[in-house]
Amino acid sequence: MTRGVGETEVIETLPELVVAVFGLFSHLADPWFVFGTVALFYLIASDWWDDTPRQTGVMLMSLAVCGLAATLLGKVVVGVPRPPAAATPATPPSWFPESMSIWFRAVTTSTGFGFPSGHAIAATVLYGGAAFLLDTPFRTLRRGLAAALISLVSLSRVVIQVHYLVDIVMGVILGGIILWLIVPSGARVSGGDPTIGFVLAGGLAVAAVCVAAFHGYDSELTEALIALGIATGGGLGWQVCNGGEPPLQPGTAAATVAVGGGVGGVAYLIGSDAGMVISAGAVTAGIVSAPSILTRLWR
Repeated sequence: MTRGVGETEVIETLPELVVAVFGLFSHLADPWFVFGTVALFYLIASDWWDDTPRQTGVMLMSLAVCGLAATLLGKVVVGVPRPPAAATPATPPSWFPESMSIWFRAVTTSTGFGFPSGHAIAATVLYGGAAFLLDTPFRTLRRGLAAALISLVSLSRVVIQVHYLVDIVMGVILGGIILWLIVPSGARVSGGDPTIGFVLAGGLAVAAVCVAAFHGYDSELTEALIALGIATGGGLGWQVCNGGEPPLQPGTAAATVAVGGGVGGVAYLIGSDAGMVISAGAVTAGIVSAPSILTRLWR
């Protein structure tokens, strides 16, 4: 039984170049891009962007990890496959150089469960959260741009045939629910406190860990443990801050994120499950607490 509604037949008529362009849009909600962008924004954002840039940045971080945890929980609970085409790389245009051909084959291939779309959730919480949280002018423009990015990223997952249409629709809905729960302009559950987002993410991650362990989904279990570590580290790191810390210099911020990403990557490659939780938590706590700690050291 398929979840498709005929979208596959339409997509297969598109030129390879169109598929490649949408493949590029897909990267705008890759986990590395989402968490790297949010971390850099958190560290360097000034009051030009927002009246409380540190708090807004960490709110975006809590939204991102909530999106990741909700994605993993949905996938292990529903446990349905991706479209058959996701298992086979698409044929790149003949005029692509070899490096682009390798990328094209990689981006049109994906493994694991297919429902809901994690990219649709991530795009919704990241770009939707930024549109609602930032205090910069042009509110209508921000929200229009967010809607466009969410649509393009979500649609890209169907165009490169790693998701069905229903997967991305449910992803956007779930992302919208997360926004409604956490963003102050929604249900005001958080009251502007980023800790609430990390607590919600931690609860979702624990549930995902339990379901994945019960079913023996090793890959999803690892990712859920990482999400739990990020949520825990983010919540603990924020306790060190008062929200009024000045931004870091771009070079310092980039180095902080690069070191954190390097440590996390090494832990992922060689570490145990417990080690990954600890390293993910420590890296996130270090990044979140960096403005406060470095400001004190430089005084």
